[in-house]
Amino acid sequence: MTRATLFRIIPIAAACAAGLIAVGGCQQQHVSPAGAERDPLPVELYPDIVVDRALERVIVSDVDRIVWRAGEPTRPASVAVPIRSLSNYDVHTQYRVLWYDDSGVQIGATQWRFVSLAPQVEQQFQGNSTSGKVQAWRMEIRVAR
Repeated sequence: MTRATLFRIIPIAAACAAGLIAVGGCQQQHVSPAGAERDPLPVELYPDIVVDRALERVIVSDVDRIVWRAGEPTRPASVAVPIRSLSNYDVHTQYRVLWYDDSGVQIGATQWRFVSLAPQVEQQFQGNSTSGKVQAWRMEIRVAR
């Protein structure tokens, strides 16, 4: 092979290699995202009152005395939950109520409300919805922020 032939072949080979790299580099492998795992806890067993871990041994609720009124076309829903402090000190908390329709879809929530629980004292944590379509609720209680 002569030097002149070599100088003609090298640019052609380089152009072919660049073309193959460009074509191969543009092809992307499409990988499906990982699917969510099935929740092992059935919806019927979800707790109505969810308490921050830091408060689990500090506050309690008498679930037999919860007052719950489901929504009706002429009246929004409401809930009142008795919460008592087991502490010997003031406990600063916040709570909110999440509202759900009859199919389990969240349709509203109250704002976070601040409550300072005095030692060994019970208070009613209350929530009122703005919709008569509410058929279920969940209360979240956390350490005040």
